[in-house]
Amino acid sequence: EDCVRREVREEVDLEVKISAAPDVQSTHKPRRILFAFQVELDGCEASDASAVSAEIEEAKWFRFDDPPELLWWADEIKEWFEQVREERIAEAATLS
Repeated sequence: EDCVRREVREEVDLEVKISAAPDVQSTHKPRRILFAFQVELDGCEASDASAVSAEIEEAKWFRFDDPPELLWWADEIKEWFEQVREERIAEAATLS
């Protein structure tokens, strides 16, 4: 969790807190592991985001179910996020 908070702060100058356990997806071809963290802004506004790292050209917000096409993994991430969203809705329903 500290790593996620630090990376967000270093890359886009926002303070966040983790609001749920991470979701993890792995693929064999190509070999990769993707981690998705659900976070909430902590004492800042979304409009405060700015590309403060030399590694980042710009910082933008997009809907989790509609990532920009420039992301090479956009289709995969859409499917994964939809699965995570459905799981979270089902979990919330069981808690109600």
